[in-house]
Amino acid sequence: MKFIAGVEIQPSAQFGVPQDDTIVVPAGTNITSAAIHTSSGTRFGHGTLSRFRDENEAIRKTLKILGLDCRLQDNFIHITLEAERGREAYDRIVDALDRFTKHLILSMGLLFSYKVLFVESESVGLYNLPRLITMISGTNYDLEHVSSKIDEAEKMSALEDPVLDRALQYYEHAMFLFDRRNQIADLFSSHFRYMISEIFLNMWKAATAFIGDPSVDNDYRSRYRRLGIDREFFETKIEVVRNIRNDYDVAHYRIDEKRLAEIERNYGLVKEVAERIIRDYRQYLSVGKPSFAAKESSIKEGMR
Repeated sequence: MKFIAGVEIQPSAQFGVPQDDTIVVPAGTNITSAAIHTSSGTRFGHGTLSRFRDENEAIRKTLKILGLDCRLQDNFIHITLEAERGREAYDRIVDALDRFTKHLILSMGLLFSYKVLFVESESVGLYNLPRLITMISGTNYDLEHVSSKIDEAEKMSALEDPVLDRALQYYEHAMFLFDRRNQIADLFSSHFRYMISEIFLNMWKAATAFIGDPSVDNDYRSRYRRLGIDREFFETKIEVVRNIRNDYDVAHYRIDEKRLAEIERNYGLVKEVAERIIRDYRQYLSVGKPSFAAKESSIKEGMR
C-alpha cells in the first residue's frame, strides 16, 4: 500500500523562512535591535527587519533516507513509501527522521527537531497519528498535612550545611525535570525517553552526597549507619539503586535502549532512597550532630 507523509523540520529560520518572532536574515548580515525609550521601557522602532529567501533560493532536494523517497523544500519534507498499514508507515518514518535529524544536528552543530504532520494512504485515508490526550488532571489535598510540612520546612530552613544544600539542589533538579518532561520534550520522542537517565542520576547524586560512592569513598558501606539507616534498607534499596545506576544507561553508555524502561520502572525506588537519606541527614543535623562536610575536609587534608 502506498503512503504519503508530511514532515516539518525546525528551526525554520535556518532555511531562510519565517520563524515566530525571530529576525531572519542572510548569513553575514548584522542584526540590530529596535530602539528602546529608556524612561518607559517601550520599544520605539523596528531595528533590523527580516529578509527571507527569494523563491529561486529555496532549498529543494530529492533525498533517499533509509529507503524512503523524500522531497525537501525549505523545512518541509514530502515522503512516499510502501507499507502494509499506517502504523508500519509511521514507524518507518520516525526511524528514518530520527537518524537523519541526529546527523543533521551533528553536521550543522545546531539543534534540529522534526514533527510528523500527516500520514495518508490512497486507499484508507489518514492514519491517526499517536498523540497524548489528557482526560483528567486532578489532585487530592490534605490541609493538615501541608500545614505541618510548612512548619517542618520553616524549621529545617535554618540549617546551614554545604552537603545538605548540594543534595537539595540535585533533588530539586531531578524533581523539576520529571515534572516538566512533557513540556520539554514530546512524549513520543527519544528525548523524552532519555530524560529519565538524567532524572535518575540526579536523584542518585542527592543520595550519595551523604552515603558516598564506593568508587571514591572507603566508608561507603558504613556511612549510612551514622544516619540510623538499617542494613536491610541498604542492601535491598540503596544497593539496588546503585546497581541500576551502574548498569542501566545512567552513568555509563549502553547500546541497548530497552534498558531505559528499567530505569523508568525504578524511578520511584531511587526517589524513595534519596528522600529517606536526605530527611534522615536533615534530622541528624537538627539535633546538633556534626556535618558530613567536616569529614570530607579532614579526608582531603590527609591526602595532601
